[in-house]
Amino acid sequence: MNFFENRDLWSSRMISNGALDYLKATKTLQTNPIFADYPYYFCAFQSIELSLKAFLRAKGMTKNEMKGKFGHSIRKLYERAKKEGLSDLIELTEEDEGMLLQCGELFTQKVYQYTEVGMKSVITPVKITQIMENLYNAIRPFAEEMNDIHFDKPTAVTE
Repeated sequence: MNFFENRDLWSSRMISNGALDYLKATKTLQTNPIFADYPYYFCAFQSIELSLKAFLRAKGMTKNEMKGKFGHSIRKLYERAKKEGLSDLIELTEEDEGMLLQCGELFTQKVYQYTEVGMKSVITPVKITQIMENLYNAIRPFAEEMNDIHFDKPTAVTE
């Protein structure tokens, strides 16, 4: 039984809190004497996903819309966030945008959750951390500002 299925209790602040938790986890995994790449990349991609969802929630998108239209697709979330004005908060370079989209493909395909043979990424942890931090830092103040406006209200962004 899902106690929350008929309520939209997602807040942009809480989603952003999750992004920060995964960001902190990646930093811990980077500084640990034994670098664990699978958990690092998974946490990094999860942080990016949650930052984008925090932005879209702050814009008024509902939980069901995010789950139904975008799921865990960083590419779809990013493309929608750009349409909703993400560039007003952060301007990614063409290189950073390409890396973010590559992260999205690796995440969607669960490359860092299941072992496959071959090279998985040319994106260095340092670069991903930079993109992840920049995205979080740009979106967090907006998520804070808009937190209470859409919480448990039918105020979805319309197409």
